[in-house]
Amino acid sequence: KRAAPASSQGQAQFQLARAYKHLEDARPTPVPSSDLLPENYRRALDFFAMALATDPGRLDAVGETVLIYLAVKQPEQALATVHEAMNRFKTPQLRAKLQEMEGRLLLDMGRPDQAASAFEQALKTDANRDGAWVTLAAIYARQGDIPAAQTLLERAARIRPTTLEIHHARAGLAGASDREEAVAAWRRLLDVPPEKAVTLGMRPSPERYRANLYMTAALALATLHIAGEERDAARLAVLTAQGYGADETQIAPLLRAIDALP
Repeated sequence: KRAAPASSQGQAQFQLARAYKHLEDARPTPVPSSDLLPENYRRALDFFAMALATDPGRLDAVGETVLIYLAVKQPEQALATVHEAMNRFKTPQLRAKLQEMEGRLLLDMGRPDQAASAFEQALKTDANRDGAWVTLAAIYARQGDIPAAQTLLERAARIRPTTLEIHHARAGLAGASDREEAVAAWRRLLDVPPEKAVTLGMRPSPERYRANLYMTAALALATLHIAGEERDAARLAVLTAQGYGADETQIAPLLRAIDALP
C-alpha cells in the first residue's frame, strides 16, 4: 500500500482521497431505512473525520460529510456536523460559509425562521455571501414581509453591485406592482459589464448561464417599456436581448407589440 505523506496537509489530502474512493463505491448502495450506515458510507465518514483532525481547515471535508448524511436521510446529523465545525473554523469567511450552510439545511428541514437567523448571521459575518442575500430575501417574501425583502435586496445591491442574481431577485420582487423599481433593477443588471459579472455557485456553462440572465433582463425590460408605451426604449431592450441570444419566438411578439404602440 502507498504510504501516507508526512506533512499534515499531505496526510489530509491522502485521507480525503481514500474517503472519496469509499464514497464512490457507496453511491450505488440503496439508501438505508434504518440508522445503520452502509459500510462504505461509514468508512468515508471516518476518513473525512481523520482529514479534519489532521488539517482542521478542510471545509470540503465538512461539506462532503454533510452530503453523506443528507444522502442517507439524516439531516439532523448533517446539521450537527455544521454546528461542530463552527467551533473549529474561526476566520470570518469560513464561518460565514458554515452559517450559510446551516441556513440552507434548516430551510430544507422546514424551519424558515431559524434559517433566516442563520442567513442573517452569515451576512453579519461576511457581507459577500451572495447566496445568503438572495435566499434571505426569498424567506422574507414568502413570510409576507415584502418591505423587509425589498430593503434587504436594496442593501445587497449596494454592497454587491456586480452580482447578477441580486438585481434579478430585486426586479422579480418588484414585478408588475412597482414598474419603476423593476425597470431600475433590470437596468442595473444590464449595466454590469459581463467581464465583471458575478453569479451564484458553480455552473456547467457559466458563460451561457450569465448570457441567459442578461437576456432575461432585456426581455423583461422590453415588456415593461411596452407597458409604459416607451417605443424607443422597448426597441433598444429587444435589440439587447437579441445580442444575448434571444430567438425569434421570444422577439417577434415584442416587436409586434412595439409596432402597435400609439
